[in-house]
Amino acid sequence: MSAKTVLFSLFFGIAFFSLSAKADDASDVRAAIERWNNLESDLGAQAAMIRKDRVQIVGAVRKRNQDTNLASQQFNHDADLAAYGDATRRLILIEDPEIRIYGATAVASFTQIYFTANAGQPANPPMRAWSTLVLVKNEGQWKIAHHHWSRQ
Repeated sequence: MSAKTVLFSLFFGIAFFSLSAKADDASDVRAAIERWNNLESDLGAQAAMIRKDRVQIVGAVRKRNQDTNLASQQFNHDADLAAYGDATRRLILIEDPEIRIYGATAVASFTQIYFTANAGQPANPPMRAWSTLVLVKNEGQWKIAHHHWSRQ
């Protein structure tokens, strides 16, 4: 084999495998954001997907302490259960996700559409929000390092 053939084969192999790795990472990130979204009512399981150093911005509040963040989310969840019971139905859809991979960091931006209905009442009008997640891959797992959420 000539040196050109070896170099071309080597270059082609590296390009092919790096493209497929990025495609796999994008699929893994998409699966992670879908799983995170579907765990909205299971805050403990959702917290397992979050890095301890995550920053969360919701509305005008910036939260950096994951323990107090989880406690406040659980408080609100429990208050909703007390007010409406467990008959509140919720469906949250992800629309038009855009995922960019930068090595071991991914940025995912998407719209979430919230559908809710409380027991004995008609469904609420859908509520839309922008959501951005920054995920970091560590030991083969994508975990959320930053989350920004705002209503549209």
